Amino acid sequence: MGSQTMPKIPVVDFSEEELKPGTEAWFLTTKQACHALEEHGCFIIECKDVSSDLHNTIFDDEKDLFDHHLPLEVKMKKHF
Repeated sequence: MGSQTMPKIPVVDFSEEELKPGTEAWFLTTKQACHALEEHGCFIIECKDVSSDLHNTIFDDEKDLFDHHLPLEVKMKKHF
């Protein structure tokens, strides 16, 4: 019997100083988040010194990403 390894939950770093909607950093970070949701159904957000405004924007945008941009097939496949 072989041992099973647990899949690692991806970590997406949201502590980039220039992480503002419309910037290249924002685009790359949301792309990582999308990929993590498609492949794993979740991800861990790493944040350092994040303002409450950015914190709220991140959660609002991630909810929008999940609700409106992730295909239903992917959401159903990752439903726990």
